Amino acid sequence: MLDQSNRPVVILLVDDDPDCRLLVKDALVLVEGNLRFDDFSNAWRIGGKRIVLLDSLREQQARRLVLRWPDAAEQRTQDFIARLQSALSTSRPGPCEVLVRYRGEGAGCTLALGSDWSIRPTPALMDELESLVGREGLQLLYDAPSGLH
Repeated sequence: MLDQSNRPVVILLVDDDPDCRLLVKDALVLVEGNLRFDDFSNAWRIGGKRIVLLDSLREQQARRLVLRWPDAAEQRTQDFIARLQSALSTSRPGPCEVLVRYRGEGAGCTLALGSDWSIRPTPALMDELESLVGREGLQLLYDAPSGLH
């Protein structure tokens, strides 16, 4: 919701809320609350009840990470596998299954890496994997959010 200055307006009561430590400049957050029109300010307001960092929500809700094997990795397969293994090992164990989608000239397949390779999709890991397979080579699949109404 935007006020007259095109900025979102969320009202949080911060007395005893430990989640307010999440409120730092440029942090992306999900705010759960009640939407109402404020006649005094002539603007829409959200009375925030709960706040969650989007990075934290991603780590909690992501169930599958699908990586597309990059075409450029064909010439340097061993290097690609070593870099992938190194990147994934920093975020293990976790609730998110990892799948690798490969497509060659005549065929393709999707390989599940197994529960030993399940990860937590942290911001650092996602950045590392993006540098390895590119932004289009990453896909996170989610369960339905829990606890959000």
